[in-house]
Amino acid sequence: MKNAGEAKEESERGDAEDEIKLALNEWQIERYTGNKTIEDFLSEKFGGVVDNGDDTYTIEKGGYEVKIDKEGNIIGEIEKAGPRPEVISAKVVNEAGEEVGKGSQAEGTKLYIEIEAKIEGGEIERIKIGEEEGEKAGEKYRIEINKNGKYTVEIIGRVEGEEYSTKYTITVDQYESSLKIGDYVRYNVTYTDVYTGYEFTAENGWRVLNPGTDNGDGTYTGLKLISTGIPAKLYYQYISIRNKENNGEYGNWAGNAEQRERYANEYYSSGSNDDYNMYAAAGLRYNFGKIKFSQGTSAAANEGYYTKVNGKTSGNLSETEFLTEGAEEVHNLTLAELNEARGESDLETTGSVSTNTGATGLFHLRGLNKYNYNSSSTPYYWLASPDPDNTYNLRYVYYSGSINNSSYGTFGVRPVVSLPSSFQVEETEG
Repeated sequence: MKNAGEAKEESERGDAEDEIKLALNEWQIERYTGNKTIEDFLSEKFGGVVDNGDDTYTIEKGGYEVKIDKEGNIIGEIEKAGPRPEVISAKVVNEAGEEVGKGSQAEGTKLYIEIEAKIEGGEIERIKIGEEEGEKAGEKYRIEINKNGKYTVEIIGRVEGEEYSTKYTITVDQYESSLKIGDYVRYNVTYTDVYTGYEFTAENGWRVLNPGTDNGDGTYTGLKLISTGIPAKLYYQYISIRNKENNGEYGNWAGNAEQRERYANEYYSSGSNDDYNMYAAAGLRYNFGKIKFSQGTSAAANEGYYTKVNGKTSGNLSETEFLTEGAEEVHNLTLAELNEARGESDLETTGSVSTNTGATGLFHLRGLNKYNYNSSSTPYYWLASPDPDNTYNLRYVYYSGSINNSSYGTFGVRPVVSLPSSFQVEETEG
């Protein structure tokens, strides 16, 4: 029979193990839906994480520790932990000690990572980044920084004469990003605009939709690019869209039940998740690569066509045609993304895209005269967004710049690609 002490220890161990496993399950969702690294995520959850230097990490909870791999899988058994510094708070502050927000500080502004930590049975002695030591500021410690990036802070404490340390990873994104919405970035996908015949290159065919977080080393986390022009057209027709429900096969791209629910939760719904336009909106957002785009000048209902993409002038586009440079995902532009770039917060906002953005011609293509957009070319393009007031209509951008709705029509598509954090950004003149 177990004594009270053993029972208590077993209970504490079980509680710690349950919390660790729950957090790792959350990470499996976060890794596909968010922009955090496993170090960032675990640091926030457990007040620090130790990088073991061999693609494994050690995390501690409730006096117990366990080793995990870079995928978030537990290695071995949970063990009783020795003393370890625990982070109470970590933030980026200015010289006055005031916390500052994302993208709010000009380059060169002096900022600090400020850490408050504790260690059971002892006291925190210092913090450092690499060989650079921080300084004490009251009951906290701070260390100076001067650019965006991911910083690993080592926190050192002492208990009964012995040193113990932990590492805490914090992402600094408080400096203004050098990459702006609308900037041209080299991305190795070329195409011919289906409205104007202009041949877009890797240097001028893609622009920044969302710069994400500047990592301070020429890479960005959460970077999204959008096609400068219109590489293909889609003939949307509400009557038969349900016949294209995604069943895993190429060509069947309309959103399935899970995707329509996901869309409604992430953005907003039409009258019902089962409305015709929800099939189309969810499909354009999550199954863009499954749309059948054939080379030519016309298409059947809920299929599309292109002129030339990546030198291809015959057959159908592949599911990965717009994915290169390690790009993680492609979808059609949503109203939410368009409005975010314009500084609009209401997902259902309509109006004109010819205003509210400093990026010339990013959404109102008639502003790009150098690419043959003029009064004789009328570029319309679909948005991956339903009209919430009509079960049939999808939203689209009219050539004049207004946002309208329609239940059918052959309009352009604007692919949006999400780049990995390792993507080395090369700006171009466009």
